[in-house]
Amino acid sequence: MNGGELTGPHEYKGIGANEALYTTLTVTRGPSGYKFPPIEVGLRHGTGCEVSASETQTEAEIYNHIDDEGKKWILFAQPCPMVHFAGDLF
Repeated sequence: MNGGELTGPHEYKGIGANEALYTTLTVTRGPSGYKFPPIEVGLRHGTGCEVSASETQTEAEIYNHIDDEGKKWILFAQPCPMVHFAGDLF
């Protein structure tokens, strides 16, 4: 997240009521596979006030493909197959 790993909660302090915070979440492919289930990300507003969790928490799925059955996936482009020539070109 913002150049670092997302291994736990990230806390942002000092954001005013009418201010926006923009952040980047980058998803990269692991050592094998090109198709993965969506990632669920939760956002929580910690005001310290007594409000219900539904008012302060939002969840979103991150995906880039929906298949014919309506199932969501994260798909990565597969490399092109190597080209081999039968003989010398020149």
